[in-house]
Amino acid sequence: MKKLAAILNRHWTILLVFNSLVLAASFGAFSLLKPFWIAKAQLILPETGKLQASLGTLGSLTKGDSKLATKSHPLNMQASIINSDALMRRLLESDPEKTDFQRLVQYKKLFAVSPDQESTTIWLNASGDSPELARNRVKALISAYQERLNELRQADGTTRVEFNKKALDRAKQKLDQSQEALAKFQESSGLVNS
Repeated sequence: MKKLAAILNRHWTILLVFNSLVLAASFGAFSLLKPFWIAKAQLILPETGKLQASLGTLGSLTKGDSKLATKSHPLNMQASIINSDALMRRLLESDPEKTDFQRLVQYKKLFAVSPDQESTTIWLNASGDSPELARNRVKALISAYQERLNELRQADGTTRVEFNKKALDRAKQKLDQSQEALAKFQESSGLVNS
């Protein structure tokens, strides 16, 4: 104890200056930092027994598919839709602080999307300068996500209709050609009276 008192007696000025600097730096950092709030939301996606996703020329995925990679997990696909540039641009345009963000990448940092691979849950976080702003951002994110899903569903339906129409037109054209070839063959072989 005497050694500690002797050390403190010799170095008290240095310790006082050091502690004063640490205290001043703490107050300075605290006063300069802008407070932020985080709003959290949880999306629980329904699990259906008839989950299918058409990947166009790549094929299709079904729920029981054992080849389903982590990258193409349905929750990861939903998270990538939420994090997409199209959806974030839409959010940025309606954000009250949109002038504070020069690039979309800066705005995207306000949001965190994390799918829970062991359930059908996606966690959403949104930051803001006030609790209301953070809450409004997370609500806007959910609304924009729902709108984007509807757009993608409509686009998928339109694409399927166009694809089926083209396939039907090709089949009809082949049928007409086959009927024409059959008629020519029957006429040339004399199977049908002209």
